[in-house]
Amino acid sequence: MNRNDAIDFGLVGLANLLPLVGFFLFDWELLVIGLLYWCDAVALMLVYSGYAMFAQPESRVEEREYTVLPGTVANGYWSQTPRTLSRFLPPIYTRNLRVILPTLIFVVFVILFTAGADWMAGTLESNIGSPGNPVEFLSMFSVFASPLVLGVGAVILGVHVVTLYRRYVRRGKHEELSAYMTLEPPVRFILVYLAFVPPFFLYALLVGALLNGVLPHWGVYLLWAGSFLALKLFLEWGRFRAERLPDPDSYAAWFSPSTPSETVTLSGRAALTYVVTFGILLSSFLFVVFQSSG
Repeated sequence: MNRNDAIDFGLVGLANLLPLVGFFLFDWELLVIGLLYWCDAVALMLVYSGYAMFAQPESRVEEREYTVLPGTVANGYWSQTPRTLSRFLPPIYTRNLRVILPTLIFVVFVILFTAGADWMAGTLESNIGSPGNPVEFLSMFSVFASPLVLGVGAVILGVHVVTLYRRYVRRGKHEELSAYMTLEPPVRFILVYLAFVPPFFLYALLVGALLNGVLPHWGVYLLWAGSFLALKLFLEWGRFRAERLPDPDSYAAWFSPSTPSETVTLSGRAALTYVVTFGILLSSFLFVVFQSSG
């Protein structure tokens, strides 16, 4: 890790730490923490979507055998002519909107909004396992009336802008990455991130059940917070490595953008292992949830 990478990852670590600091020092509710981390994922998508407008190479989505992103819209409608908004920024290409718009709508308004409403609004209604209320979920954003909560949200957004500028704009990544390849890493990150949420809930419930009488409440909360922060930074570090290395190994390869010629190869045994593992985790999670609610 060089000095610039250390600074960037330190900023991301700070942004992830601030909501937990608010929980322990200012007695913020878990709802506030959940909303801040939800906004962190949304801010990631918004910032990368904005940067994808600068991508110079054409997104050859039609040449791909598989796509992680949902696809394109209004092909042939958008202009191929670059537009200069400021002499301090590269020109934008409106043709990139054919990839950006469906991706942003699908990830933010379908995946993240549905997950947020289901996990947070559903929990507030105390009917664990039932669908969340979208109106109730939207009403929760009143917590940002607090200047401190709003300030932390602004810092999270600012960190994404600063780190993207340092890692992408200054290195001219828009000259070599298409809009599709720019958006693929954050989309992959969000999908993996959300996949880890149910197992973490299971872990939190088990820890609470096993250690509630052994540790004080603040000790259990501290264990939860430390575990979540370690998991989040583990995933963030994988995303950072995927953005920095030309051929990342290990779990960082999950977040690496694919070229149009790449395809997914998955053996039947590996696919069966993933399905069985997911089934066991989901069954265990539902069992603990129903036992707790009963």
